[in-house]
Amino acid sequence: MNDPGLKNDTVRALPETAGPRFTAGAVMTLLISGIVAAIACVLVVKIIFKSLMPFELLAGYGLALANSAVGLVINSAAMRKRREGFVAWGTAGNVLRAMTVLAIILAFRLSGMARFEPFVAAFLAGYFVFMIAEITRLSRLK
Repeated sequence: MNDPGLKNDTVRALPETAGPRFTAGAVMTLLISGIVAAIACVLVVKIIFKSLMPFELLAGYGLALANSAVGLVINSAAMRKRREGFVAWGTAGNVLRAMTVLAIILAFRLSGMARFEPFVAAFLAGYFVFMIAEITRLSRLK
């Protein structure tokens, strides 16, 4: 019953370093999505608030950009792990990432440094562009 035409049904354990890494492709994804996100942030803030409000715009865009960069690092590290490590890294890393973003948004709100609404609008515009880029990148990795 040893037919070489049949595939072996067992799965070999992958070395801990197998899987995608933070590569030039990840940097290029971040760069291109960063340009698109910047344009989206400017358009959203300008359309909604009829003014650019540079501090709020840059703060919201900067938070979205930092969040995306952290996400690329977390997901690249998670994909190098075996199944249990992937779930732990992916879950814990992204929960900490979300809590950090919420804490920064809350701190911005409580600080009263600038208008909150344009900041959140810019952040959300950038966040959605980066999220689409991140999902697209992860779906292409095998």
